Amino acid sequence: LDPSCRKNRGIQHDVTGRLLCPAEFDWSDIVTRAKLRAGEENFDWLCSFHSRCFYANYNPDADQLELGYLKSALLVRVFKAMFTSPSSAKNLPNDEDDGNMPPAQLQKTSSGKKALRRNVASKVHLNNKCTSRSIAYAAVQLHFNLQTATSWAAIYGGFDYRGLYNYVVDFFDDAPGPEAKKRSKDLLDWWSK
Repeated sequence: LDPSCRKNRGIQHDVTGRLLCPAEFDWSDIVTRAKLRAGEENFDWLCSFHSRCFYANYNPDADQLELGYLKSALLVRVFKAMFTSPSSAKNLPNDEDDGNMPPAQLQKTSSGKKALRRNVASKVHLNNKCTSRSIAYAAVQLHFNLQTATSWAAIYGGFDYRGLYNYVVDFFDDAPGPEAKKRSKDLLDWWSK
C-alpha cells in the first residue's frame, strides 16, 4: 500500500478488503466478496465489529467470535507504534500472526540503552499495563487506516468508529458472566505481557 495515497484502500482492495471483512463472511469465496463489495442485502460489512484485522492469523472462527479476537499481529504493531515507538513496531513479525505472541513489554529499548525520552505509554501512566481503552483506540486506528478516508470522521462510509471503540471497551469492562470476564481478564493479561 502506498502510505501517501488512501484511495485504493477499503473493501474494494483485495488486501485491505480481506482485513476489513467481518468474521461472519468467507472472503475467499469470490461470490461473497462481490456481494460484500456491492453492499448487497445480508452482506453488510459495516455493522460488524469483528473484522479479520483484529483476529490472530486474520482467520476468525465465525462460530466462536471471541477466539483469537484482538490478538492480531497488525493490531499489536499499531498499538506499539502509538504507545511505545514506531521502531518497536518494526521489530514485530511482518506476515501472518503467531496468534500466541503477546506484545512485548511496553517500555523497552532495542539496544538495551536507557531511553532518553519517555514514550506515550509512560506519559499516560500505563505502567506496563494495557487498558481496554488503549486497545480500543488502537483498534479504531487500525480499522480506520484500512479505509479510504483522508481525514478523521467518527462515522465513515457508514462504519461507526465510536461504536467500535465502545464495543472493544465493553468487551473488556462489561463482559457478561464469569466465563466472559475470565476471558477478558486473560486477554488483558496477554496484552500486558
